[in-house]
Amino acid sequence: MLRLSGRRPIRDPRLFVLRGFRAGAIAFMSQFLAVVRFTFVGLQFLQLIHGYSLLQGARAFLPVAAVVLPVSQLTLPAGPGSPAASATGPCCPQAACSWPPACSD
Repeated sequence: MLRLSGRRPIRDPRLFVLRGFRAGAIAFMSQFLAVVRFTFVGLQFLQLIHGYSLLQGARAFLPVAAVVLPVSQLTLPAGPGSPAASATGPCCPQAACSWPPACSD
């Protein structure tokens, strides 16, 4: 049961009535789940299909970090939730995977 009258309520569910808050929560959750799914499924794919060890699979994901970290610093001044940050976030893993050494044997 949700309690709004507690001393320290975790989250006020009435916030989800606000359209912007609800859209931001859904966008954040979907991007987070996409990154987690990309990481876990990608590592399993490299291990089971390509025969990589755990360290080889992690090394294959280094280009993802090489692309995501600088791009996230560039979009940070735009502010969270801005169109620039929202558009570049999902594109970073795709750009990193299109880097030729990332997916080659």
